[in-house]
Amino acid sequence: MLDAYLADHTDIKRHTTAHDDRRTCRNSFEPYFGDTTVDKITADDVRGLRTHMLTNRLRNHGQAPGAGLLPKSVRNHLALLSTLLLYAVDRGWAVKNVAARVPCPGDGGEESGLRFFEPHEVTDLVAHAVEGPYQQVDRALYVTASQTGLRLGELRALRWASVDLVQSVVRVERGVTRGVESSPKSRRAGRCRSRALSVRRSPSCRDAPSWCSPTRSPGAA
Repeated sequence: MLDAYLADHTDIKRHTTAHDDRRTCRNSFEPYFGDTTVDKITADDVRGLRTHMLTNRLRNHGQAPGAGLLPKSVRNHLALLSTLLLYAVDRGWAVKNVAARVPCPGDGGEESGLRFFEPHEVTDLVAHAVEGPYQQVDRALYVTASQTGLRLGELRALRWASVDLVQSVVRVERGVTRGVESSPKSRRAGRCRSRALSVRRSPSCRDAPSWCSPTRSPGAA
């Protein structure tokens, strides 16, 4: 079913996204559901899969036995399963999307797992960048991440042409995933969404061209 779904969505699915979808099916869905056909999967089956993913990786890949996936990963996996079941309904292979009835972990007020740095913590992180030829680059990345909220792949693909120091704006136009540069993950990013960037020179960075230290605004870890 996944092959048919990906073949019908080549215009909107990036290569890296399709690779992730295949890995999720191979490592989580196939070992759990086995030979069960899509029309026989029930909501209880999906609940069982959710519990299993939270408590035990179906394929360990070297992890300790019993180490489950993070709630965010489980939510992503269940979202893919729901998408595939909805596709099966559209193709007439299933009667309904039973995954839509199963709540994802984290619903109902659970902690998201995100931790936000205080301004002084960002400053400490920048000050303790590992010494070496890339220390200034690392500092610039830490500051930019804290001020803009860019993803790691977006930081890797950032170019000076996308940075407007006068308007304090960064345009997110590209991203890098597994060494492949493409449009950013967010659909909105295709319209070059802007995020504010505050900049000022720091004595620790005065030898680096336009690299900056953080202002007094919090950043996300």
